[in-house]
Amino acid sequence: MFPPLVFVLTLSVVYFYIFTLNFTENLHSI
Repeated sequence: MFPPLVFVLTLSVVYFYIFTLNFTENLHSI
């Protein structure tokens, strides 16, 4: 079992990655 802090950190990184992906796609679509 890993501590919740690592879980939150990983989750935030994943969300940031998805957000950046969507942002770049939106930029390309414009």
